[in-house]
Amino acid sequence: DASAILAANPHVSVTIGAATPATVALLDAIASRTDGTITATVSDTAANLATLASELHHEKHTYTAIVSAGTVAAADLIAIGTASVAVDARLVTGVTGTLAQNLAVANAIAGGYALFIPCGTYKLPPGQALTFNGNIGLRGAARACVTIERSDEIGAVVYVAPNATPTLTDLTLDRTAATASGYGLKSDHSAAPTIERVMAQNQGVGFWLGATANETCARICLDVSLIS
Repeated sequence: DASAILAANPHVSVTIGAATPATVALLDAIASRTDGTITATVSDTAANLATLASELHHEKHTYTAIVSAGTVAAADLIAIGTASVAVDARLVTGVTGTLAQNLAVANAIAGGYALFIPCGTYKLPPGQALTFNGNIGLRGAARACVTIERSDEIGAVVYVAPNATPTLTDLTLDRTAATASGYGLKSDHSAAPTIERVMAQNQGVGFWLGATANETCARICLDVSLIS
């Protein structure tokens, strides 16, 4: 009986292999009974795996998390990432959540990844830009019907981080009110985004592409904006 063994040996280390992965409930039970290290493969839902970020599961433990098949919440995947565990999400068939949450998940995935945005207005919280860190595609249904909107007057609606190579297509970058200081898209000098059929409006600067950046731009439109 594992409970009896752990009760008699509270300092024992535990290893659970990939052939018979644990559930989060089993890991909770083990972690509450031993102060030894735990090395385990754990297979469960994204919502359950997100709890691995709790104090019960210390950084000294080493987990490989396998996310169960199906559609998962982006917030749960982000929480799993904060638990400092290796994540296998190959069985995931869909991700739900805000645009910013989905982009955070895409930024964490090695290699290319594409997000499609249906028609609608996607509002960013004050002080938050939509940030691209890797080789990610963001494609709207059509520039006329997809708007990414920031409510405050400073900063960028879209920020392209150093060495990132995203592709942005068929979007409108907007503000709730015209500003003299904000950016539609601001790209780091070492970044190389591809921008096509994107409009920036109500911005102080529509597109700030950087002195040494390698942007590929086509059919960019500006309204109450300037290119620098």
